[in-house]
Amino acid sequence: MNRLRLPAEGLDHPTFDTLEPDQNVNVILVWREPLDEQLADQAVEVMQAWFDDDALWDGCEAEDEAHAFRFQTSFSSAGVMFTLANTIHPREPLRALIARLGELGIEAREELFGVAVWDEDAEVERSAPEVGAPAIADDLTCIEDHWRACFDLDGPQPAPELAGEVRESASEMRLNQLHVPGLRICYATLTPNFLPPDDRATEVLGAVDRALTAVFHDLAWPRKYGDDDEPEPTVIGVLDRDGEPATHAERIFRAGRVGYSLAVLAQDLRVGYPRQLRGGWAYRFREHEMFTALRAAIEELGLEPVVLWKRFADGDGELQHFEFQLWERLDAPATARARAEVAALRAQKLADGGLAVTPLLEEPEARPAQLVAAATCDVPGAADLPEGSLVHRGPGAWHLGLVPDDEVDDGYQLWALGPTAPRRIDAPASGYYGKAARCAFLPGGTRCVVATSCAVRVVDLEAGRAWDRLRSFGFEEVVALADGLALVRGSVGEHYLFPDEPDVVAAYEADDRDVPDEPEEVDEPSLLYLIDTAEAAEPGPAVQTLPCRAGGLTAILGGTVVVVWTPYEEAWRTAILALKGGRLHVLATLREALPDVREVGGKVYSSTCVELLHAAEARDALEVPADGEPDLEAIAPDE
Repeated sequence: MNRLRLPAEGLDHPTFDTLEPDQNVNVILVWREPLDEQLADQAVEVMQAWFDDDALWDGCEAEDEAHAFRFQTSFSSAGVMFTLANTIHPREPLRALIARLGELGIEAREELFGVAVWDEDAEVERSAPEVGAPAIADDLTCIEDHWRACFDLDGPQPAPELAGEVRESASEMRLNQLHVPGLRICYATLTPNFLPPDDRATEVLGAVDRALTAVFHDLAWPRKYGDDDEPEPTVIGVLDRDGEPATHAERIFRAGRVGYSLAVLAQDLRVGYPRQLRGGWAYRFREHEMFTALRAAIEELGLEPVVLWKRFADGDGELQHFEFQLWERLDAPATARARAEVAALRAQKLADGGLAVTPLLEEPEARPAQLVAAATCDVPGAADLPEGSLVHRGPGAWHLGLVPDDEVDDGYQLWALGPTAPRRIDAPASGYYGKAARCAFLPGGTRCVVATSCAVRVVDLEAGRAWDRLRSFGFEEVVALADGLALVRGSVGEHYLFPDEPDVVAAYEADDRDVPDEPEEVDEPSLLYLIDTAEAAEPGPAVQTLPCRAGGLTAILGGTVVVVWTPYEEAWRTAILALKGGRLHVLATLREALPDVREVGGKVYSSTCVELLHAAEARDALEVPADGEPDLEAIAPDE
């Protein structure tokens, strides 16, 4: 029968040499055989005597605080769980406990140790990194940087887990932050392009299955804890992208690399432990063991020592499945074959001449950040702005400054930065601007359009003034188009309006409505608004309103084409809209999702590492209906 010890070195791991006073040690011991009543009573007596042995704990307590220990409420005939708090040298006391239990003939088949910090309410604990774990890159601002850091084996890696992620409940027992020596564990799977399976994809599945069997064999334990529960064999089944048992690993491609995607059910990795603390039972997901198995498969196959992965939960936050992406080395024969396939596909689509999406053989350059901290920005006048200010870089000499508003929580005033000294924009209401990413510069760069909580505002940076062009309840994004037009994405579904925001007050008053005393929940339709940015005395209606559950917008080709993508399961995932005759028309809809589109050198790329071909040709070939009314049914959401 296998013996599981995490970390593999057990108490010899350097993590347990010295701990910080605010760190706790979680211990889980699972007995090799269930204890009878007499032996269980003896074990409790031994543990209590161990805790009361002052000589054993000498020098192990944090300054001015006695160590804390609880085990009585989480002890059973099957195992024990406890936490050591205010203990900075836990190694020798814990080693002594295991030895004293061994003298009774009690042997553990699972020894699990982890270090964590509890939150202020002592409800959720955060895993601490192991001593010797790789350095984490904290300056990754875009997908391209994340991707490159995954494979830069000599540099810091992306975080192995989502920072601050809180799952299900405090009953989940966490060990140290995920780390398996010799493996780069990088959280966040990146959207790939799927290729037809081949013999190598079948070989990968076989290696993963063998590694899973080797690691999880005999790791039987109830899914939920209960004295009457029989341990269930731990069998981990690999799933395909449809959630069915896999016959091969899913073959994927991204930026010149070929890889393999696989998934497993979270429930298969779930293991229950004895615990009565706060009632109920405790559990964890065998993620450390999973990555140990993947490392063995990677070594057998000769893949890159890199795993991209992600946890997926349902709407209630309960984990459903895990996805893992493994990758070939760049000099592997499988990589050469995949690159040849993609090159042939690109050549065919280029020759066809129609609007199409094709994978890229190389990653495009990362897009420079438009929104930057004023303190680190080289824009003239940015250094003179107050602490906490931000700057939206414009395409020319003028830029938009966001200065914290002392009168509005989390709000900003709008400032003009350019050839003259920085000055505050003369804006409606207070000039409130709450979400710093919603800004688009019009062609020429002297004007920009910003979307606030309840208004779309045009800013003339040269003149230092602004005016509202559209008022409604909730805007999420804005892009600038040709001919002085802009496209605004409205809120989707339910959100709250806060009556302490000046723009919310202005919107209520514009509708002749009383401002509520408490935040009001509203349910907005899924709309895109095409607006004219010309100055007017009062906000005017939209030039065009499009029903569309959009998740993101990008303007390309000089603002004459808009790429709209949706995260929802529509009949389409991306819509291409062309601007003609002052109206937007549906050029095409695609099944592929193209988020975060950018245009570089006349080519259109997406963060999914694909290129949109022949967009300009398709735009020029668009025939506008004789009545000028565009057909919008192709992108309208289902009722």
